[in-house]
Amino acid sequence: LKATMKAVQISAFARPKPGRDKWTSAACNIRDVLTVEENVALPTFKTGKKMMILRALTSAVDPGSWRMVNGSLDYMRHPKSFPYIPGHDVCGYVEKCDPDSGFKVGDLVVSTSTKEPLSLAMAEYAEVQANSSALVPDGVSPEEAVALASAGHHALGNVKAANIKEGDRVLVLGGGGGIGMLLLQLIKRAGASFI
Repeated sequence: LKATMKAVQISAFARPKPGRDKWTSAACNIRDVLTVEENVALPTFKTGKKMMILRALTSAVDPGSWRMVNGSLDYMRHPKSFPYIPGHDVCGYVEKCDPDSGFKVGDLVVSTSTKEPLSLAMAEYAEVQANSSALVPDGVSPEEAVALASAGHHALGNVKAANIKEGDRVLVLGGGGGIGMLLLQLIKRAGASFI
């Protein structure tokens, strides 16, 4: 690996512009806090924790990523210091990995970070957790895989936690969003008779 990388960084939380009280991208000063930097330190690889370093091909921006930039989610782990690399969904090739990670160098992997450390996906290289990663299936592009990473992870986790069986009746509120549209398909596949 090289010594430094290119990465998107935030220098402070984006806040609403004067006279605006909403936390939307249009109302906040996002351009004032986001920059692309050329000489950012690479993530440090730690062995023994089922971690991997990916050479990123693409990353995705979802509502959680935006809330990380504007600091509006109290339950999210805010960066411990600035500047900070945002993002938690990334697709790329494994550059380094623990032997017990279940992956090998060169694998094309999609990952969504759900725990500390956040993967810091908007960079050339990202540190990710093996247990929040999956091989990209043949025929699926990196862009398609990363677009489904976070929503797919949460939808699948909810279906498994609900232990849906053949013939179950399931109510899904918000079935038109990213998680909801995948949840509907997974519930049907699990055998629910009425959704």
